[in-house]
Amino acid sequence: GVIYQYTMSTAWDLSTASYSGYSFDTPVTNNTYGIYFKSDGTKLYISDQGNTDQLIYEHDLSTAWRVSTATYNSKILNARAQMSNALNSFSINPTGTKVHAYDYGSGNLYEYDLSTAWDMSTASYNNVNVSLNPSGGSYSGNTPSTFHLDYTTGKLYAMRSERLYEWGGFVTTTLPYSTTATWANGTVNDELYTLQQALSLTNNRM
Repeated sequence: GVIYQYTMSTAWDLSTASYSGYSFDTPVTNNTYGIYFKSDGTKLYISDQGNTDQLIYEHDLSTAWRVSTATYNSKILNARAQMSNALNSFSINPTGTKVHAYDYGSGNLYEYDLSTAWDMSTASYNNVNVSLNPSGGSYSGNTPSTFHLDYTTGKLYAMRSERLYEWGGFVTTTLPYSTTATWANGTVNDELYTLQQALSLTNNRM
């Protein structure tokens, strides 16, 4: 499959998109489906949903965010042991230590740990999975086609036909800022110095 890059003159407004002239013809995937960029644009991840594949391939970008500079680095996440049919969409948490991969065939979302952040070759299945099949109504039991996981709020959204389903409190143990911080009490009656005291504690920094 070929990935084409577009530029939007107004951020987030698809009506202002124009083709940038950059593209990437994936050299290793048979059935390219999902793509994901590292937050700094230096890595590109592509899922292959073929029946004998169930893989996520990792690529390095020599120029951040420019797909034409992508190079496959031979690192993969292999989900064949868990997936029954089609690894189509996936998500990576902001710290690059968790991958959530969705199997369209079973409707299950699987969680993987990365011992080295952003390195697919260090991924291991951690025996955490959940069904995204919606319950109730005429769409009960029909697997969604894709999903989006918001790691800040813990909400998950899954699309099935013309319906969008929402879950709350999803995989909360994987959220990067879900732990409770130990805050410092201010000892001076001054906002600036109290803030400096608070930031002197590592737990108070984001």
